[in-house]
Amino acid sequence: MLNDIRNLGKSLEGSGTSFEVSEIGVARKLAWFVSKLIEIFIYIFFLFCHHLQSFGQSCLLYSIYHDLFLLSFHEFAVMV
Repeated sequence: MLNDIRNLGKSLEGSGTSFEVSEIGVARKLAWFVSKLIEIFIYIFFLFCHHLQSFGQSCLLYSIYHDLFLLSFHEFAVMV
């Protein structure tokens, strides 16, 4: 049984390496693209909430995220 697994591994080594590499490249590009979309969405959300706060209206999520970001940045600065 172990020899069957080794033979299967050897037969798969030469047959599909280029396809697997291209799949990994596509997956990495897709992950990068999705992460950039999420960053853009968060940035637009923060701009919108900051715009609301400048007119005196509150945006609870913005204040929570803003406070958490400042708190985590302060803790990081203290640790360094």
